[in-house]
This record gives sequence, structure tokens and C-alpha cells, in this order.
Amino acid sequence: MSLYNFENLTKIINQEVTVKDEQDNQVTLLVESVKQGSLNDEVWTSFSVFYKGTNEFHLPQGNYYFEHDIFGSIKLFSCPRSETTYETTISRKTAEG
Repeated sequence: MSLYNFENLTKIINQEVTVKDEQDNQVTLLVESVKQGSLNDEVWTSFSVFYKGTNEFHLPQGNYYFEHDIFGSIKLFSCPRSETTYETTISRKTAEG
């Protein structure tokens, strides 16, 4: 999970990621934007990633494998924000406080 972080994701804005379900069906989404969350200090980090799809498919809310060379493959929970936009949100403890 450590490679799926704010710094790496901002580097791949406007690049494609592959998204797969448990049956190995896959689609490609574009990293549209990365927004820092309100919980960011020495102990916590939070951010949201917004992905853009097309009208040709719809991903229901659920867990998917997101893949890109910069972070590898990671299983994440994704929610649709519109017919073509999806979001993943990360909030995690990064150090002992």
C-alpha cells in the first residue's frame, strides 16, 4: 500500500490505470485528479483519487485491483461519483503518534 500514495499518484495524473475485478474482467481508467484530505500530519495521511471512465462501461461500487507501473497492483474500494467518474479514498496511519 505504501507505493499507492499521494506523491506517486500526482505523478500519474492523465495516465491510465488498469482496473480488474475478481473474475479478471478489466477496464482502463484515467487518473483525473488527486486531492489531499484534511487529515495530514506526522501520524496520518489522507487523499482521494478521481478516475475517469467512459460511457461504454460502468463499475459498481466495490473492491477492484488497480494496476500501474508506479504502484504495482493493489486491491481498493471504489465508488462511482457519476456515470463516468470513480473515486478511491485513503486514510491511514503512517507513524506511531
